[in-house]
Amino acid sequence: MINQPSDMALAFLQYQPGSAARILEQQPIEAVAEFIKSVPYTQAAFVLKKMLPQYTARMSIHLEPEVSAAFLSEMDTNLTSAILRYTPKDVRRKILNNLPERIKLTCSLLLNYPETAVGAWMITDFLALPDDCDVQEALHRLALSNHKVGLDTLYITNRDRKLLGTVSITHLLRMPENKLIKTLMQAKPPCLSGHASLTSAMNNPIWDDQDSAAVINEKRHIVGVLRHLELRQGLKEIATTIKEPTGNDPIGGLWEAYGQSLLALFNTVGDAINTN
Repeated sequence: MINQPSDMALAFLQYQPGSAARILEQQPIEAVAEFIKSVPYTQAAFVLKKMLPQYTARMSIHLEPEVSAAFLSEMDTNLTSAILRYTPKDVRRKILNNLPERIKLTCSLLLNYPETAVGAWMITDFLALPDDCDVQEALHRLALSNHKVGLDTLYITNRDRKLLGTVSITHLLRMPENKLIKTLMQAKPPCLSGHASLTSAMNNPIWDDQDSAAVINEKRHIVGVLRHLELRQGLKEIATTIKEPTGNDPIGGLWEAYGQSLLALFNTVGDAINTN
């Protein structure tokens, strides 16, 4: 059973991850790595999600690849790939080899694009349907898929994987089951190249009447979907620079007590290491 400071610290990590991240980012990064290793993966992930990807990448140098992979597996693949992008290549390769196969493949795809490109920030949890299926089959495929929650658009391709059109789930649910999906789709939807810059994508009029867009490669194969949310996050991320720790405690009031308990656990872990 963990002691009281540990209980308070773990609660602080889970319920105030932003504040916890700010506290930890002010400590020596080697010691933060040792502390993070002592925390359950899911609770550590709460905090790591709030840290700058550059900082988490620096910390991964001081962690075993399987430990880094366990933390990253708890995160969205876009954030995981953003962190890996800043990780040294030899460390990145070892971490990738320890990730679950689906996450590894997705991250490898995203990492093939430069950080400033649309393809680096697209999501891959979307459903593409063949143009020869009907509504009943489409809904069955949807039920079995990993289609991203909140994404109302389905993408229609031919058997060569070229994007032909789109159809909304809402519209699909109102149609007869034997209706061919290609008769319902919006043909030749506007889309973005995976190699286009985020800046050019932001200025694209495509966002005037939709909040997501298909991302295609040079063969017009759909490779992902860019939501306006990830576009904004990407622009913010590439404009962010990491600051060195200042040593000032940014937390005040009630949460200062919890922050101190977090540091107490941190120091306890450090003392244990030093005595081994």
